[in-house]
Amino acid sequence: MDKCPLEIYLDIFALACTDDGQTGCSLSLVSKAFADISRPVQLRSVALYGSSQISKFVSMLEKRDPRDRKVRNLFVCQTFTGAGEVYPTKVQQRIISPFPEKDCHNAVFPLLFLTAPYLSILSLAPHMPTSVELISKLAEIDFPQLTELTLNSSTGAINSFLNDFHPIPTLKRLQLTASIMPHVMPNFPRLLSRTCPNLSHLYLLPVHDADIPRDFLISIGQHIANMQYSVTRKGDLPTTLKLLILDRQVPSRCGTTKTGVRPPPPPLHQTAKELYELVERAPDFLRVNVVCGPKFTRSAQAHWWWANRVTGGEGCWLRARARVPTPQKKL
Repeated sequence: MDKCPLEIYLDIFALACTDDGQTGCSLSLVSKAFADISRPVQLRSVALYGSSQISKFVSMLEKRDPRDRKVRNLFVCQTFTGAGEVYPTKVQQRIISPFPEKDCHNAVFPLLFLTAPYLSILSLAPHMPTSVELISKLAEIDFPQLTELTLNSSTGAINSFLNDFHPIPTLKRLQLTASIMPHVMPNFPRLLSRTCPNLSHLYLLPVHDADIPRDFLISIGQHIANMQYSVTRKGDLPTTLKLLILDRQVPSRCGTTKTGVRPPPPPLHQTAKELYELVERAPDFLRVNVVCGPKFTRSAQAHWWWANRVTGGEGCWLRARARVPTPQKKL
């Protein structure tokens, strides 16, 4: 160890600390030398579950030197409950409670306040209660290095994010729970351009056909036309947007009829037909996935996407389009 420069060790530790924080904890327990060398990168990637663990992590951050609080990738979830969810390891179970917490707001705000200067990827998981009050308080924090944000919340909280936040020029990728968002907020494209002027990737989670207003489809069509004809004319959507992914929420076709035959798929809504016409015009820009079953993405899926992005993958942005009926195909 004495023959190897400390900078090389630091680079190795930085590459190793790309999980949910367990590697950083292990490095701090190897020896005092390893703990001192790895201290600047121990918290590079952290996944937190429940207000109890969040509060303890905040207390630990307050005791550290500000130079050693460099949390680059952060995943926050409230609960472990539900089939298929990510459960804690035995080591984590000794530290936190696996039961749902009623309120994480008081713990989340100081957490993001301390980690904001270096945050690059932030994911607030589907079970994380992000209310309007919390989002309004987060608007007081600057995120100078934030490049990717996953926000699963209510319509009011998302509206607060788009209206109250100062423009985030560094934000490139944004994932929102948008099942009712465009329908309630007709100015969503313009608010998005104001808050995220340099956005390149946008993912809107399960959207019902009836919730997609025609104004939103017109904005998409205008953006596609500007891309195809290399026009720099400014539209409602950010001019830098390169990929838009929509998850269509369709009724589940589980079970059979009295004759034992599975029921046919429901006819396409007029909005869905227009949406697929836009997909045919620009399949590399607009992707549409069909989602059956749960309305919101589960925490396990959100955690996998986050972990894949942290390790250099594409996460949800590489999700292939589902084979769905288009207006040219018979249902």
